Amino acid sequence: MFVYLSDEVRNYFHLLVSCSFPENSTGFLVGHKRGSSFIIESALPGRRNFFNSPEDFLQMVRLCNNRLIGFYSLNPPSACKDKLLQPLTTGLLLLHLELQASDNLIYHPYLIDFEGHFYFKPLNLIPAEEKE
Repeated sequence: MFVYLSDEVRNYFHLLVSCSFPENSTGFLVGHKRGSSFIIESALPGRRNFFNSPEDFLQMVRLCNNRLIGFYSLNPPSACKDKLLQPLTTGLLLLHLELQASDNLIYHPYLIDFEGHFYFKPLNLIPAEEKE
């Protein structure tokens, strides 16, 4: 299982960090799944709490033409666990963006999974420039 991150999405995250961090520290990932892997095609800014209710979440899914595949956050996964570790989000992706002192971004993808309890399962990332 891997996550493919397009150049457009990488550029969006770099602009986000340089222009509006920390105001827009969370958002939504749009794309599709191919087999068990995620293809991230675009990202949209979101609210600090991602969504406020199941209805709010389903409305966002509809607005994304049923192509919502996950969430991104500049906060560590532990800061998101109360909102994202639940049945409604199981099987979706969390992409944690770690900002280093040199303004470099490190991407940490996780599957929101359930096996007796909800947890974040680490995944592998394939950036666009490494894929052939």
